Amino acid sequence: MESKLMKEIPISGSTVVGITAGYAINIALSNGGGISIEDPVRIVSGAGIVAVDPSSGSPDVSPIEKGILDRRVEGASCGDDYTLSVLLDNGVALIVAPNKDGYESWSVSVPPDYYIVGNAEFS
Repeated sequence: MESKLMKEIPISGSTVVGITAGYAINIALSNGGGISIEDPVRIVSGAGIVAVDPSSGSPDVSPIEKGILDRRVEGASCGDDYTLSVLLDNGVALIVAPNKDGYESWSVSVPPDYYIVGNAEFS
């Protein structure tokens, strides 16, 4: 039986203030924290679903920028399988599944001392 327990990630109310990309997609938040994505991210909106994979080292982040830059985070959580879900005030959602090989697929940091990684948590 698959569990659906959700853990809230405390970034609600923050605004997305910047995006940079390399081998990770880094999303800066107005609370001083951020989201780092190292595996494929699905961007779900009314227009459909778009996937962006940073593993090439130079992903096209324009589908992400258009949907999330200057938007407020309505909620963020991860399930007990550590799939990250972030919902924005315009209805766009970011979804990142955990890496099955045991590597970090995403992380979220919130000052001063909250940090959660795809399959481990420190607070």
